[in-house]
Amino acid sequence: APEKGLKLDYYDLYPFRGKIEQVRRRYFGFVFQNDELIDNLTCFENIIFPLLVRKPWGSHSLDSLRKTVKRWLENFEFEDLYDTLDRSPATLSGGQRQRLALIRGVIHDPPILIADEPIASVDGRTAQGIVTALKTYIQERGRTVILVIHDKDLSFFRDLCPFHIRL
Repeated sequence: APEKGLKLDYYDLYPFRGKIEQVRRRYFGFVFQNDELIDNLTCFENIIFPLLVRKPWGSHSLDSLRKTVKRWLENFEFEDLYDTLDRSPATLSGGQRQRLALIRGVIHDPPILIADEPIASVDGRTAQGIVTALKTYIQERGRTVILVIHDKDLSFFRDLCPFHIRL
């Protein structure tokens, strides 16, 4: 057991520091409760950030990245966000920001998506759109979604997937 006041870094517990980042980048996507979009970047730049982290810029053309983003927006029925891509996230509503954060979390098609209260700060209609998008991600892509939600939001997720574990 660590001494009281001793701070441990999880990298100290794992000898292959670079491997942790590789696993995290390759297998996990994240959607944060407070969208964590960077207001100094455009919405488009925020969305493609995980792709650029995984592969250097030289392996992507701007046109192919725009097509990828457009495909995800269409797949999740978030087409109303097309017009926001060249704007700062600071100009968007909370619901728009949260839906962009969801696209950013799945843009690299990770096998596991971790979503921390993805509908906690949005209205009912936006929440239903996010839940439908998550259902699409699970069913059409065969992915795993780990959700952190409040009991008040449970009704939105009841039919999300036939296989679920509630802790």
